[in-house]
Order: sequence, then structure tokens, then C-alpha cells
Amino acid sequence: MRVSVAILLSVLSVSTAEVSGLSQTVDGPEGQGAKGFELMMEFERPGLPVPHWKIQFVPDGTGTYIGWPAKAGAAEVKREFHLSDTTRVQLRSLLDASNGMKPCETHIRGLADMGKKSLRYAPVAGTDATCSFNYTENKPLHTAADMLLGIAFMIEEGQKLEQLHRFDRLGLDAEMQSLEKAVAGGQAVDPGIIADTLRSLVKDESLMNRVRSRAVKLLQDAGVSQGF
Repeated sequence: MRVSVAILLSVLSVSTAEVSGLSQTVDGPEGQGAKGFELMMEFERPGLPVPHWKIQFVPDGTGTYIGWPAKAGAAEVKREFHLSDTTRVQLRSLLDASNGMKPCETHIRGLADMGKKSLRYAPVAGTDATCSFNYTENKPLHTAADMLLGIAFMIEEGQKLEQLHRFDRLGLDAEMQSLEKAVAGGQAVDPGIIADTLRSLVKDESLMNRVRSRAVKLLQDAGVSQGF
């Protein structure tokens, strides 16, 4: 499912000027500007480490992730985070271009199970839209869903990095290399979401320089402070 995100975004992306202008509108009092939106996506696909999760956003870009891991006895995971202005504007632009998420599901026989994706998009100044699908040929909707999958991936990756930092520091090298490739390939979206986790790696002088350097680069690419 997480394919061609970078290519599709290059077609559907907004200009730097649009990003700046729209983010200012969104950031009105209590995030209730005319360009704000609420968004929910729930994802279910058996066989994954986290086969069921849900992400919700309020108009100011604050998000909540709830995941239900497959591992027996594993506790529910709940994380709050904040989207970058760029990601927030890209999502809104894509969903506004999706024609109210219509068409939604692509009814083609023999498609593999790519996971059930249920979305609800509610712009502050606009009409609510809902859609549930395994696969859609609606390109803006498809790309928005891929971005949300990439956001969930980033949150789950942040949790994994925190666990490795506590219990298996040597494992951080390979994991950070994998994350760097995932960000470059579009499978992981908005590294600023896990900025606190990355900062903790940068500050830990006992870690390998490669790990800390990659954390610095991800923070720089996300345009967020290293925290010192």
C-alpha cells in the first residue's frame, strides 16, 4: 500500500507559498481557522505486529494514535503528537481534491488484502466525508491514506527506538539506518512527530556516532530544533 507516495505527492503537492498561507489560516484561535479539519483513520490488517490502529486529528494538527499490538498480553499503545504544518497542509490539500472521497472502494475481484482503511474527514468550513476501502483508484485519497500509514509507521518506529535505547543500544544502528531509508522512500512520514525520541538519541553521548548523526539529520530534515 505504501508505494509511490513521493511520486504522487510531487503531482499533488502545494507550493511553499501555499503551505505558508494555509498554515497561517489553520493556526487561528484554538486552531479553528477556516482551513482547519478533523480527521480520523482506522486501519485493520491481520498478520502485522500492530494489526489494528486508529489515528485522530483535531483542527490545530494535534493527533492521537491508539494501537492494539498482536502480541499476546501486550498493552494498548496510546501516543499524542503534533503534525508539521507542511504535512497538515498536504493532507488537507489531498483530501479536498478527493471529491468527497468519491469514488471510494475499487470493486475489482482478486485484489490482495491491503488492509481495511476507514476514514472520516471533517473540514471546519466544508462538508464531512467518510470512506472505507481495501484499495481505491481515487489518487488523492490513496495518497492521503498512504501518508497516514506513514505517520502511523513513524509513531510505531519511535516506540521501537525508545525500547532499543533502553534495552538494546547496539540495535539502534541498524534501526536508524532502516528508518532513514524509510523516510527517504516515503514509507515513514514527518520525522518531527518523534522529535523528542530523536533528541534523546542525540544527547546520549554513549551511543555510536552514526546513530546520533542520523538522528541529527532527521531532525534537521524535519525542520525542528535539536533541543540544545
